[in-house]
Amino acid sequence: MPVPFVTVDVFTTRKFRGNPAAVVLLSSSAPQPPEARPDDPPGTIRWFTRDGSEVDLCGHGTLAAAHALWDTHLVSRTRVVVFRTQRAGDLRVVPVGGWQGLGEGLAEISLPLSAPTLERLGADAEKCDAAAVTSALGLPLLDGTTRVKDQKTLRAATPRSDAIAALGGRGLVITCAATEKLNDEVDADFESRFFGPNIGIDEDPVTGSAFCGLAPYWFEALRELRAVELIGYQASRRGGFAKVSVDGDRVRVKGCATTVMTGHIFDLKSITEAP
Repeated sequence: MPVPFVTVDVFTTRKFRGNPAAVVLLSSSAPQPPEARPDDPPGTIRWFTRDGSEVDLCGHGTLAAAHALWDTHLVSRTRVVVFRTQRAGDLRVVPVGGWQGLGEGLAEISLPLSAPTLERLGADAEKCDAAAVTSALGLPLLDGTTRVKDQKTLRAATPRSDAIAALGGRGLVITCAATEKLNDEVDADFESRFFGPNIGIDEDPVTGSAFCGLAPYWFEALRELRAVELIGYQASRRGGFAKVSVDGDRVRVKGCATTVMTGHIFDLKSITEAP
């Protein structure tokens, strides 16, 4: 039987921007139909990378899955979607409407907060010292973090993938304050880039988990703004943005999403059993 799928670009309002995800809608995983009661069990979600590796948590993939359910009318657009995961507990995705005239489709997910230290922003603590990171990036760092001087420095960075891989961990985040509007979508408070050669991604388009480490750092660094939410822009080739706020030991990440393609997989078994 054909299995429907939806490809979604997340953390953007424009197609072929943000971070793409393909959502396969298995009938047993569709959570909370419109008539569901609050005590009904949630659906299930799992995330896989391009090489078939399963990951413990994927923020943009979760937002993409919720968007796909809303966009295909499997779940009412006004309903919260709850996903059960194997290692990250239950994840709630809340529809919150439009954003600054950028259209509908904004949703919020609550993710675990990551401390804004060098090791939690990407690499193993034992290997991740400022000198090693500076060598990998070819850039000076600020404040004992992976912060660089300015947006032009961040955007011009051409890090060595082999040196970043040698740091260990998932990869490396670099960040800076956003004092100029250098993108064509939003006025951001900070910018970042994420490099993950150890997980098969030389540079990730937009990284929800990275925002969880960056949010507490930038709320402290920009405390004079007295902001309730900050806007982060990830300055990859595709580019994308999110609103973030800190709520205790969680970070609330808001992002837009747009459907790019829908279709059907006619031989799902051969895909799932492929070596």
